[in-house]
Amino acid sequence: MLRALSVPFKQPFSVWIFQCELQKYMKIFDQPKTSFRMHNHSCIRKYAIKPRVTSFSENDTMSFKVLEHLKTNSECTDASTLSINRHNSFNSTYATQQMLLVISHSPEVRTNDILKLFSLYEFSKHSIMQDLVSKKSLMMTVKRRVQENISSMTQGELKTFAMIVQKLQFQKIKYLMDIATDICQECKQRALKADLQEAVELFDILYTMYGNNIYKKKEYDIFMALFEKHIASAQPHHLVQILHYLGIGKKKKISKDFVDSLVRELDIHLQDLSFEDAGIAIAGVFKSNVKLDASSSFIQKTVHHLRSKVEKCLPLNDLESYCLVAMIKIIRAARVTDQRLLSSMNAFIMKTDTDALSPQFIAHTLALYANSCIYHPDIFSKFENGMIQHLKAPLQTVRIRDLARVLWCFSHVSHNCSSDFFKIVDESLMEFVHCGETNVYPHFLSDSLFSMAILEHYPQELLKEAFKPNGFQQLQGYQKSKQMSRLLMLNECLKVEVPELTVEVPNISRRNVPTRTLTDEIHHRPALATLMEGAMYINQEVHLPVLKLKFIIPYINYASLVFDSSELSGHDCIKQSDSMCKQNYILRQLQALKEKFNGQLVALELMDSHSTLSGTSQPIGIMKMKMRLMNKCDWDIRRIHVKDLESCHNDIQGVAALILEKLTKVSS
Repeated sequence: MLRALSVPFKQPFSVWIFQCELQKYMKIFDQPKTSFRMHNHSCIRKYAIKPRVTSFSENDTMSFKVLEHLKTNSECTDASTLSINRHNSFNSTYATQQMLLVISHSPEVRTNDILKLFSLYEFSKHSIMQDLVSKKSLMMTVKRRVQENISSMTQGELKTFAMIVQKLQFQKIKYLMDIATDICQECKQRALKADLQEAVELFDILYTMYGNNIYKKKEYDIFMALFEKHIASAQPHHLVQILHYLGIGKKKKISKDFVDSLVRELDIHLQDLSFEDAGIAIAGVFKSNVKLDASSSFIQKTVHHLRSKVEKCLPLNDLESYCLVAMIKIIRAARVTDQRLLSSMNAFIMKTDTDALSPQFIAHTLALYANSCIYHPDIFSKFENGMIQHLKAPLQTVRIRDLARVLWCFSHVSHNCSSDFFKIVDESLMEFVHCGETNVYPHFLSDSLFSMAILEHYPQELLKEAFKPNGFQQLQGYQKSKQMSRLLMLNECLKVEVPELTVEVPNISRRNVPTRTLTDEIHHRPALATLMEGAMYINQEVHLPVLKLKFIIPYINYASLVFDSSELSGHDCIKQSDSMCKQNYILRQLQALKEKFNGQLVALELMDSHSTLSGTSQPIGIMKMKMRLMNKCDWDIRRIHVKDLESCHNDIQGVAALILEKLTKVSS
């Protein structure tokens, strides 16, 4: 009471009564604060789906939800538990006014009073903007006193204040932005003198306010440097948290040595971590672009975690699904083909309800199969039905990146998609066009349309959208070596398969078009080098370039060995007396081929692991589309499998004989 009476404004006793009355609503702020733990799943929600009426952003993915998971503690003081009467606008306005006066006139400002004031703004209908307009002078005084008090707040009080400021959407109000900046500065100053445990907790306060956008603040780099300094004393849970923080700043340049040291330290403890903690850490490793070999112990332990989880065939909550996807991503990037893992995945997928398989899980699991050129019709059909269900959801939609990845997977293994699937995909992509999503991510539209072209599906309205001049301009700024060629390849497909649909391709500078040389192609597909050596042997024997390695269809970077019969014009066979010589024998075979094909174009296609389903010689993906286009252009296509080349054991004459055998066969 003495404290209240000392306040220099009218009716001090009423203020004291108000404070006493308010205390019963605010007792929670006087409870001890505790550090967060890593295992509260209550805040996790669906992550790959978003209402159609809003635009998409990274903050709405599961990555952002994990940030929410890490910063939430069930025992932490939270202003959301206050029992304030939200329906009595008069009382809340009066209470706010009284708290402003208490803070502005008290000789010593109590932290609890500050928390109470901003909690009132959070829960009442009385907006802080109203007071900023009507009580500008008073609000400035309160702001100054709040800023002065921040340095005296305990760490728990700082975190509670940060949570309240974040819920008030401080990014939209300069008044609150200044307070948030002061909280940020205080956390940084304390962290410079703190050990790793406290530094991690102080960083937690920062992303309580800023979320994923914390990587844009200069304090992010300072904290990363502090974490690197203390890495030797890091406990397993610290490693998990720090790796997740690194994942937040995936677009920033982080010291490779720092990331490598984190991965080495984590590798020691990875097998002993819970599935959730391991998944969160692995997601951070993946986003940090760490290159790991399939045989490394880190990858093998990840495979063990993933296999152990799916073998239980239990329903997954959203965090577990996120962790599962993170492990699939890093295993796929390491190009792991583990038959036991795939067998366990098959059983898990077939036993799980389709609606429980999130779009991101479907997309990345399909990619795990497709990258290894493995095709299970039942699995792919179930995933197709799952995507149809998600796309038809009345209030939700699949992210365009997930849809583009699913389409690529289906096209890569030549999955036979239903007409219903294509219909709903066309409608969804057009919806993305109308809401402006393809203006932000134009490459997903070109990727999707090219994948559908491989599957012989050409949605005309979407094609017209993709070939608008501004679409080409946007693609020039994003992976031009890959994305620009997508539409150019698509244009070549239209010329052959949909000639009635004419699109206008704008003039494009050659520097904006990817260049693929035969040297690049041979490096990508090493077996081509052996095939070319056999072809060169034949050319040298007859002293004519009858066999040539070429890119037959523009912009499709799969080279073919072409038999050019025109080079034989004017060259008669050698005299009969020389019939036993090698040159004469080869020339006779080539002349016979010329007469047999009678001007028809002939190509020999190499079937390797890049272009066939695993364990078969069946062409898939771009190779299958290329051969389809060649057939429609009257090419005679002969196939030669990489295993046939390997059976020659680097015998170039044997390879040459194999080439002639494939060319002279009645059918390929």
